[in-house]
Amino acid sequence: MITWTRIAVRCNPVNLDRDSLYLVTRYAASPFGPSDVFNWSLYHVDSSGAITTHEWREMTLALGRTETYVCNEIKHTSTSTRRDTTIGYFKLNGYAAPS
Repeated sequence: MITWTRIAVRCNPVNLDRDSLYLVTRYAASPFGPSDVFNWSLYHVDSSGAITTHEWREMTLALGRTETYVCNEIKHTSTSTRRDTTIGYFKLNGYAAPS
C-alpha cells in the first residue's frame, strides 16, 4: 500500500493499492457560484505507485459553460483539500493492470 499526505491542510491520508483502479467521489466548491457540486473521478494507480486522475470538469468559455476531459498526475490522496471533501475511494474489483 502507498500512503500519500497533503501538506498544509488538515486531512487524513488515504492508502491506495498499486495496480488498482478507484472511483473517487467528492463535494467540491463550485467556481460558478455559491452552491457545491458533486464530482467523481477515476484514479489509476500503476505498479510504481504513480496516480493518474481522469475526470470531466466544468469550464467557462466565451459561449458559456461546458465540460472537458481532464487527466492529471497527482502526488497524494487525502480525505479533504482546501476546496473539496472526499466522500469515498471505491476500489473497482476485477480490474487487471496492463502487463
